[in-house]
Amino acid sequence: MLFVVGTALGGQTTVTLATLLMVGFCFFIISTFPVAVPLEWNLLFAICAVIFFIGYPNSAGFSAFDMSEPWMPFAVIAIPLILVILVIFGSIRPDKVSFLASLRQYGGNWATALWAIHPDAEKKLHRVYRPTKDQIDQIQAMGLPYPLAEAFLEMSLGWRSLHSQARGLFSLLLKEVPDIDHRRIREAEFACNAMIGFNFGEGHFHNEELIAAIQEEAQFEPGEFIVAWVESEALWHGYQEYKLIDAALGIVERGRWQVKDSVAEQPWLPNGPIPLTVTWRSPDFDKLQFTATDIVGPDAVPQPLEELVEPGATTAALAQIVLEAEAPAEGVAR
Repeated sequence: MLFVVGTALGGQTTVTLATLLMVGFCFFIISTFPVAVPLEWNLLFAICAVIFFIGYPNSAGFSAFDMSEPWMPFAVIAIPLILVILVIFGSIRPDKVSFLASLRQYGGNWATALWAIHPDAEKKLHRVYRPTKDQIDQIQAMGLPYPLAEAFLEMSLGWRSLHSQARGLFSLLLKEVPDIDHRRIREAEFACNAMIGFNFGEGHFHNEELIAAIQEEAQFEPGEFIVAWVESEALWHGYQEYKLIDAALGIVERGRWQVKDSVAEQPWLPNGPIPLTVTWRSPDFDKLQFTATDIVGPDAVPQPLEELVEPGATTAALAQIVLEAEAPAEGVAR
């Protein structure tokens, strides 16, 4: 694109200005320290932009049209065209294109999910053959007791709640899962990492197909492992379509919520769940069992912190975070 701009609008001076603009854009992203962003990419592209477009300018014979391969000029035109087509088609049919290729992260919402697991049943995930352990187990293996490990892991849910689609997902769980307050809620991106070793924010990696694969080995009972999953908003539709998935029964409900409702609500849902429209419900929905009574299951018996771990700087800091989180909020707009 820098080559096209430079050729059409003024040669190397325009290319240099565009390159510096791109470098500034990359360093701006780095300066914000965004969560779940591979910052090294921005550094790499900032360096590459300077090397390619200033160090080897078209005016010095490094244009694609100066190269001996006859297909190179066509590639310069075809590649940006394909990328544009992917963005357009992916915005119209987000279920058919990865959110990375369609740049849905710049569109305001994307496919994502939350797992709601019965505390007595989370240990069944250990039956699944995979590259690593669940994050809750990894954190405890590092020396943190279960209460702090759970509090630390649930920070990811607070982060997810900052995104509008999470307000719809939590609304869905609050409406359709009566024992939600006693379940373990897992951010699906984190959980997907533990299952297949990769996710990169792509919600299609952990849709009903992955849940079915997990079920083959874990063998959950109906209601033990429930997933709230949502697709990106299709262009000009104004709503997101969700699925409520049970590991044992498959998809048990489909519906939608208006994006404007989720955007207007606060992350902690002070007014309760946002409005949902159910478009389909499975006859098996009534087979779901909601029997959770305590988030602490048999695999994590609570004990006094001083008996579990020697107080250190890290533990003390996390303990303070837990105390502050449990204290009544003051001055919070409701």
